[in-house]
Amino acid sequence: KVLQQSCAKEQCGAYMNVVEELAEFKRLTKKLDTVLESSYDGIYITDGNAVTTRINKAYERITGIPAHEVLGKHVNVLVDQGIISKACSTVVLRTRDVVTMHQKLSSGKILLVTGTPIFDDHGEIEMIVTNVRDITELQRLREELYERDRKMD
Repeated sequence: KVLQQSCAKEQCGAYMNVVEELAEFKRLTKKLDTVLESSYDGIYITDGNAVTTRINKAYERITGIPAHEVLGKHVNVLVDQGIISKACSTVVLRTRDVVTMHQKLSSGKILLVTGTPIFDDHGEIEMIVTNVRDITELQRLREELYERDRKMD
């Protein structure tokens, strides 16, 4: 009987540790969500296979693309559908390095995207975090300035 009580206490203690770890995990997840959502820049996250796992509200605001249109989709599907001109994540997977490029949306917006690989303990790409900025207006002003300079020559 004493042995049973001892085992029960050990099981209860192990259970309490799991509950505490789960509560801490939830707190950290909530903090991470807050950080992602506080970014003015769009954040686009894919797994190591270039399947979209997460975007923030800023990405939706910048691109006009709702989360349900991209979540769970491979980035090449988005290219094939004409939603984006090219996929930064696939280039990151190929080069295994940080990649910055221009990306054009079907809406005509031009984005500056920077994809950063996140490696696991075995050196494999676990995810790609892509920072997204709308540079449409900047690009328009650059072209306008170029045309003015050309006319003055």
